[in-house]
Formats: sequence, C-alpha cells, structure tokens
Amino acid sequence: MKKLKRFIIPIFIPHEGCRFRCVFCDQHIVTGRGASPVTSEEIRETALQYRMTSAHWAGERELAFFGGSFTMLARERQDELLAVGAELIREGIVDTLRVSTRPDAVDETALDRLIEFGVRTVEIGVQTMNDHVLKVSRRGHTVSDCVKTAQLLSKRDIEWIAQIMPGLPGDTDETMIQTARQVADLLPGGVRIYPALTLSGTGMEDMFRTGVYSPPSLDHAIDIVKEMTIIFESRLIPVIRIGLCPSIELEKRIVAGPYHPAIGCLVYEARLLDTMIGAVNKTEEPSGKTVIYVNPRDLSRAVGAGRSSIKKLEQRYPGRRFDVMADHSVDRGRVRTIGI
Repeated sequence: MKKLKRFIIPIFIPHEGCRFRCVFCDQHIVTGRGASPVTSEEIRETALQYRMTSAHWAGERELAFFGGSFTMLARERQDELLAVGAELIREGIVDTLRVSTRPDAVDETALDRLIEFGVRTVEIGVQTMNDHVLKVSRRGHTVSDCVKTAQLLSKRDIEWIAQIMPGLPGDTDETMIQTARQVADLLPGGVRIYPALTLSGTGMEDMFRTGVYSPPSLDHAIDIVKEMTIIFESRLIPVIRIGLCPSIELEKRIVAGPYHPAIGCLVYEARLLDTMIGAVNKTEEPSGKTVIYVNPRDLSRAVGAGRSSIKKLEQRYPGRRFDVMADHSVDRGRVRTIGI
C-alpha cells in the first residue's frame, strides 16, 4: 500500500472562507485556535519551530493549511498565505504546500494558482456521498460536486485526500458504507475518517437535544469504521487518520457521539480480533490453551488495551485460555495459532 511519507507542518485557519455553517462544525474547538486570523509571521515562526524538531527528517516537509475553505477565501487572503508558503519553499524550509477546501470550490483556475505557488496536496471535505445527509447537515453542496472535483484533481499534477464523517444526521449503516465505497471508487491518495461528534453550540446539538438526531455508540462507530478501512485498504488507499486530535478543550465541548482519544487504535484492535477469531475457529482444540502468534508491531493491538482482546476471546470460548506472542515471520495483520 502506498504510504504518505511527509512531515506535515499544520497551520490552522478555522472557518476562513466558509460560507455555510454545517450542523456539526466548530473549527475553533477542533483546531484549538481562536478567532484571530493567523499571520504571515506566525506561519513562518511555526515552520521554523517544526523544522528544528524535524532536523533529522529525511523526507519531504509540507506546510498544510487546515480548516476553513481555502479556495473560497478572498483572493488577497489566498495570496497572502500562499506567498509566505512559497517563500518558505524557496528558502528550503519546506518542500511543498497543502490546503483543504470544499468539493464545490475547486475549478481549473483555482488549481492553476495553487500549483503555481507550490501546492502539491488538496484535502476535500467530502463528509458523505449521500445527498440527503449532505442536505440535513447543511453542507451546501452535492455528491455530484464531490465527483466532479475528484475527477478534476485526478487529471492534474496534484494529490487529493478525502475527509469523510460517518454518523451524521440522516446517516444509516448503508449510507456510511456506501460513502466509503463511492469515495474509494474516486481513488483519492488517502482518506481521513472523522466519526461525527456532537459539540456544544452547534446545530447538531440542537438536533440531539430535541431527539431529531441520535448518534451511533462508540462500539457501533468502531464496527462501521472497521468496515470502511477494509474497503479503502482493498483499493490500496491509505487511511491516514481516524478521529479528531484529542484535546482538553475538545473533550469539554463534546455533548454526544462516539468519542475516544485513541479510536483509531480501537478500530485496528477490532480488526485484528476478527482475524484472531477466524483463526481460532479453524483450530480443533475445544479446551486448553491456544497461542496466537502475530507480527511484533501488532502485539499491543492483538492483546488490546487492558488485555481487552484476550478477555473477549476467553468470553467467546469458555474453558479456553489464550496467549499472544510475537513472531517476525508473521505478516502484519495476520496471525498463526497453535493449540497446547
């Protein structure tokens, strides 16, 4: 599978360029940045600080503008941000630029300008590939916009990343899985999966308080995202993040939803547990001890937090005991079992 080996230097521009207020959104909380717009001086200082911390990084460094809708910013503001990025490229502090925007805010002219300034990656807030869910979420664009933008980006010398948000109002298991399949068909260079969280002060909080919206449980979300990761990986599309970056301020504002500071770890633990169950089902020992061998890099996932995966196996197979051991000969994501 293709790996995105770049050192990302994040610059947050929350809500800048946004002409719609989606029911789920409060980017000031999600990004951890207040309402004051980031300045060129701050961008340069941040880039230099990250450069110092990554002095031994051998790959590319990418200055990334996250939040907001970059290509919907006023032309002057775009030029201001892109110009400082281009200067940092010329000085050898960063190698490329990245921006995030909406599916209905990309055209040939916008892409020409981005490429001219050194933008190599564009992240698109797809969120869902269901028009009803988009409408209920007040996104202000359609599935058709997502498809057209993906096709446009795929024809240019630029990589694009899809951001999706399962569990929005109106979502069902079927629409969430279909979103993953349809996004995979568009062949992005990578995908971020952010299970929808209900934050205080958002339209989704009102929907939750009045009973219009009921978010999925954490276990349900893990099951859905688990299936999504399988879909993307089957198409060799890297899942580069699952869940929002945890912060104290974010946790204070969560009203409801499948939040866990390490939800990505839980998803991959669940996937490996499924693999272990499949292997145990093929063994013939009705009792006794079963040793499960995994790749050393999968050892913590196989055991689970607080030995949770081992406990689930013992609950599923009463009378049997399980142990997990590392074996370099086992491929990542695979297991080998031996009954004792």
